[in-house]
Amino acid sequence: MDPRYVFVYAAVNIFCIIVSLVILSKIGYNLGSEQENRYFRGMTLCFLAFVVLETIWVLTEGGILPIPRSVGSALKAIDTMTIPLMVYLWFWFAETKFRSKLASSRIARIVTFIPYLVLIVFYLFSIVSGVVFSIG
Repeated sequence: MDPRYVFVYAAVNIFCIIVSLVILSKIGYNLGSEQENRYFRGMTLCFLAFVVLETIWVLTEGGILPIPRSVGSALKAIDTMTIPLMVYLWFWFAETKFRSKLASSRIARIVTFIPYLVLIVFYLFSIVSGVVFSIG
């Protein structure tokens, strides 16, 4: 990977990390209910984890971090798994914020979590099969 791209990629990610940390430090009771705060905090933490792992991956791919490429690829796989969780939490944040009937249903939370579990199974299976991504 071209070092110029690595620098720009890492710089943008570092900016995203800083913004995420600022958002996390500002989440308080003025955002909404306790449940809304939990979903929003969880979503922000997922994004933060994604960006940190993505930064490590790009620094590994660019040859700046001296860790094995397979470790960098494994981190990339983990960061890929944070994306659907972030979407799940965003969905439930919105449902709770808009006071949807679904928001009070435990069954709905379980049923809507199933696609995330299916994706995780695909991602874990992909480590061996390469269906979604390959670790190399």
